[in-house]
Amino acid sequence: MGRGEIQSVAEYFQVPHKPDLRQPFVLRQAAAQWFSTQWNPRLFAERFGENVIAAIDYTGEVQAETSSTPLSKLVRNGKMSKDIILTGLSDEWPEIAAAIDHKFLRQIYQGWSMHTENRLYLASAGSGTHLHCEVPGSFLIHISGCKNWKLFHPEYTPHISPDAAHLSYFKSQVDVNNPDASKYPLFRGIVSQEIELEAGDILWVPPYHWHKVTNLTDNIAVRISFYNPFAGLQANPVLFFLNFVALKPSVFRRFFRRIK
Repeated sequence: MGRGEIQSVAEYFQVPHKPDLRQPFVLRQAAAQWFSTQWNPRLFAERFGENVIAAIDYTGEVQAETSSTPLSKLVRNGKMSKDIILTGLSDEWPEIAAAIDHKFLRQIYQGWSMHTENRLYLASAGSGTHLHCEVPGSFLIHISGCKNWKLFHPEYTPHISPDAAHLSYFKSQVDVNNPDASKYPLFRGIVSQEIELEAGDILWVPPYHWHKVTNLTDNIAVRISFYNPFAGLQANPVLFFLNFVALKPSVFRRFFRRIK
């Protein structure tokens, strides 16, 4: 498996035209001044510990949703006891939502979207995700800690052998670091892009770009996603069609509800 380069912020700002949103790029330290406070799990527990949240707990290949859990119970001695994803950023976490420069992100994105979605990630050191992809393009704003990202272009989807699950996203059983050659003989020939994100960095992940995330330390990040069905169709028509038939309601029905 080869490795490619992800465009850095220095290269990005030298380009005289708008960025190619079909390719990943990283904006180094672009969000460094957005957060006046150094956010970390202990601070979250102190400020928002009584907030009762619905957390998605990733444990290997199994996802179990845990509801009605105060945030303070998920942070032990200043460390995350498990990985959680929090939705409703604007309503539940206004201090974080207010710190994000949405105008700056929109200037970069410069595209139409059906709607946007915000998520806050609190992750524990040593944990990570399986290899997966999804229809929206997203900005990942890194608030604290370090993450490692491995990304793969949508054209490698046949090499990755996605699972046929009725989900809003696609996942694969490939072990990116040690692929089974007997099950995935073509995987070793594909090119990945790898990047380590630190506090203040912003990563753009285009629609249907496969990615695996490894949390090098406890960390906090925000994802701002833009749902553009036309960009998804262009990125990978096959996966886009499967999204249509898999979701309830399907992407197709969601789209027409939005434009009515």
